[in-house]
Amino acid sequence: PHQNHFGGFFDLLEEFSIVRVWTNGQKEGEEDYAVLLERFDAQHIPVGFLKEGFFLKQESHVQIKVLNPSFENASLNDQSVVLWLIYGQTAFLLTGDIEVKRQDEIFSKYPDVLTSQGIQIPHHGRSLSVHFRHVPPETSLIISTGPNVWGMPDDEVLRGFSGKVFRTDQQGTIVLESDGRRVRVVRGGTEKDL
Repeated sequence: PHQNHFGGFFDLLEEFSIVRVWTNGQKEGEEDYAVLLERFDAQHIPVGFLKEGFFLKQESHVQIKVLNPSFENASLNDQSVVLWLIYGQTAFLLTGDIEVKRQDEIFSKYPDVLTSQGIQIPHHGRSLSVHFRHVPPETSLIISTGPNVWGMPDDEVLRGFSGKVFRTDQQGTIVLESDGRRVRVVRGGTEKDL
């Protein structure tokens, strides 16, 4: 429930008909989080809570597995929702703001996630597990950030990655598309197969 994660929902509520929202179950957060939860309630949008081990979708060609939160002695960042989306022969890992210790725990428990074709780098590239140095070179590592007071991403942390690093602060919006067999990166109106 940090503003830089939930803030865009206010615009989404104006533009789309949202039928369900999934969260990590936190009731309190930064300024306006309570207002957002009230807006969901006022619009009769059900809010579900996720935890490790749940499946949001489990079909023959699409799976979305919840890898976090586990809530065991977890900081607010370490309670971030972490999703592993598998579509055909391709996979994507979405990590929220999990810190290094929780990254290591998840990668040790679910080592296959590091073979994903697309990985959202945790916590805007602040501090990262050494596991990220061993992803396949064709992996797209996406860092979602913009101007910020924290100085993220840390360029020193990013050195030595074997995957392809894409940064929203330098390249704008980055979209990964999959047909279940291959992944295409779309950025700045150009498309490129991985």
